[in-house]
Amino acid sequence: MASPTSWKIKYDRAVSDEFLAHFIEAGFASALVDYAKAPYPIDIQFRKEAKRPTNQWATLYVGLTAVLNVIDKGPNGLALTAHKTYQDPAKRLGWRDGWSAAAPADEWRKRWPEVERYLENIIAFTVNVGGKYVKTEGIVQAAVSGYVGDHLRAVIDREVAPSFRDTAIKQQFQKAASDPLVNAITKANLGFGKPPASFGMETDALAVDQEGRLIAIEIKPGSVSSLAWVPAQATMYARILQRWVDEDDDWREVITKSLKQRRKIGLSAPGFKAADLQPRVVPAVAFQRVAKDVYIDRMYQVQDALLAAGVGDPDLEFYAVAPSGRLDVRTRP
Repeated sequence: MASPTSWKIKYDRAVSDEFLAHFIEAGFASALVDYAKAPYPIDIQFRKEAKRPTNQWATLYVGLTAVLNVIDKGPNGLALTAHKTYQDPAKRLGWRDGWSAAAPADEWRKRWPEVERYLENIIAFTVNVGGKYVKTEGIVQAAVSGYVGDHLRAVIDREVAPSFRDTAIKQQFQKAASDPLVNAITKANLGFGKPPASFGMETDALAVDQEGRLIAIEIKPGSVSSLAWVPAQATMYARILQRWVDEDDDWREVITKSLKQRRKIGLSAPGFKAADLQPRVVPAVAFQRVAKDVYIDRMYQVQDALLAAGVGDPDLEFYAVAPSGRLDVRTRP
């Protein structure tokens, strides 16, 4: 295992067994997993800090918005946090000031009916406030993350952003991965808009497929013109995660534990079985079927330009997203 000061890039969101126990079976927060399984744009994900792995928490998302965090405070117990907007008494959402103080699990079990009333209010609030908080993208991301009927692949995380030892290393990695992609599509002069000046490093979803490969998925909702650039985005994200796989000897352990935890809380297909994990991150694009043909054609043109320039990934996969969140392989015409 790398020493705390030797690593450059790290990704690990698997939490401790003790913390996970609060979200399964008789755990006081197990209802949060039930919310994630309901027919709403709701998702739950586990998080922890790379530099301080004992700092761990679970986040409940409604669309793109984090509406509740359950934070592990170690021997002091657990605490809840939310954005200050949702704590505002004037909104009458039911938030209690005392929830931000650590308390033991037994105390939270007593308080949980009040927490659920808050969740009922906040879900209605975020869904109905003019679509400001629950955007189409959030709905599609939550559907893909929560779909458990897929035996071909299993999504293990959403909004995946590796941690870097320092800002200089992060900028170095980003430039090395982004610049060749930007240059290729700029020089191709495809004639349908100005390409992005750079690409970020947060992957919409990370999955494991039956072959044991990691799949970095960029998800696009509806029919949007930005669909054209997603082959470059997905390739960017896959390369960042590939650097993590190449440099972190513990990557298999991280993925294996994350997959086991998703299974344990019931958010992975029970019948999914992966072959031995492979040190390969494959980019993928997932778009809704309502996308216009003209945008889909542009997307393929961008992929062709990347391949022609020698910076694309020939294994990039295309998926159509069903309303349920199911990913169907899209065969290129």
